[in-house]
Amino acid sequence: MCYPMSLATVSSFFAQVIGFYLILICLAMLFHPERFKKTLNLVLGHPASLFICSATNILFALVILVPHNIWVASWALLITVIGWLALLKGTVSLFFPDKYVKMTVKLMKNPSYQIWTWVWLLLGLYLAWMGFAQNI
Repeated sequence: MCYPMSLATVSSFFAQVIGFYLILICLAMLFHPERFKKTLNLVLGHPASLFICSATNILFALVILVPHNIWVASWALLITVIGWLALLKGTVSLFFPDKYVKMTVKLMKNPSYQIWTWVWLLLGLYLAWMGFAQNI
């Protein structure tokens, strides 16, 4: 039997999942930046790994966007935007892998890389908070 979920429930679920995902990934990037960069360079240098990551990004994006392509002025809009960003990233890396690799390597060398990690961490904290606050 299928039980339909309300939009608030779907938004809360995705906020919790994406929030904790961002928190864990960003903390790992902040605590072990060199290991993260080394691993990312290995993935970028191996076409099969890059293909798997691209396909996973696209799948992740579609799992978000199919039930949650919602464009309303609320915190839940962040979920839709993250879904579209993941779809864009996965599509670009799938169809233009060489350009994607160059762009990613350039980004990793930029000092703003660390700042963006903090921004994504704060976004993850906010989404996790909102996801659980909606269930109270």
